[in-house]
Amino acid sequence: MKPFAVLIAGWERVFYTYGPLFGLILLTGLGGVVRFRRVPGHLPRLVRSRRAGSMLPWVTAVVLLVFPIAVADFDYRYLLPVLPFASLAAGLAFAPVRDAVPAEPAARPEQHQPASVLSPGAAGDPGADCGSSTP
Repeated sequence: MKPFAVLIAGWERVFYTYGPLFGLILLTGLGGVVRFRRVPGHLPRLVRSRRAGSMLPWVTAVVLLVFPIAVADFDYRYLLPVLPFASLAAGLAFAPVRDAVPAEPAARPEQHQPASVLSPGAAGDPGADCGSSTP
């Protein structure tokens, strides 16, 4: 464990995330889960967004951040595994909304196609006997 601890300690000396920047990343990821809906004549209210794809990485980031702090104490080493999930949630918050996949249309009867289109070795196909040695 000592080599990994030295690497992480060296990483924390060079690269670190400011608290307000980390909070902004988390709030941006939360923006993919909930949105403000404005209705004319009423106060804005929070509603669940249709972009629910960022919910799993955002909840993972919050759980990875809150549980170690609740059990032990806050330390900046707990932020390292949270940053990728929080950044993924923030990126997915700007992903386009995917509509539901339309249901398959009712089975249509197959259209009649010539035999040469259906299979390469069908009758009347000049290339049907390509592999035979007889003329």
